[in-house]
Amino acid sequence: MDLRGGGTRDDAVSLLYTAQRHAGALVGRKLVEAADWVSSLAVSKNWSILSCDCSGERILGAAATKDSVDIIDSSRRFDGRDVLLVAGMVAGPAGLARSARIARSKGATSVHCAYLGGWEGVVAGVESTHIFAANQNEQLGAMTS
Repeated sequence: MDLRGGGTRDDAVSLLYTAQRHAGALVGRKLVEAADWVSSLAVSKNWSILSCDCSGERILGAAATKDSVDIIDSSRRFDGRDVLLVAGMVAGPAGLARSARIARSKGATSVHCAYLGGWEGVVAGVESTHIFAANQNEQLGAMTS
């Protein structure tokens, strides 16, 4: 939803509410599915993964059970690394763009983002965007029930 393209304030509030509701529902099987998706994406591209919100922390915690996943945190530099930012449902691009700027300032070679759904517009400062909902509609639908 791109509010610059004619969306309303009500659209933005609705998206924010949905993102918050989904964050609380990210447990059990839903969390494992999100972690498996992020892990598979990161390993296939040789990307290190970095959380950029609370849901991202949960996803990375679940992904940590996989030996081949390189999880990093913002307390150190990322020199020469390709970084995948991980988030839950997002209501807009500001948090992801901020995290991308931080990753670049810490030496990341490239920055990509993966999140569960919500915002579908452009995220400044990332080379690619991966949305779980776009790839796994039935899993995302299960999160709403």
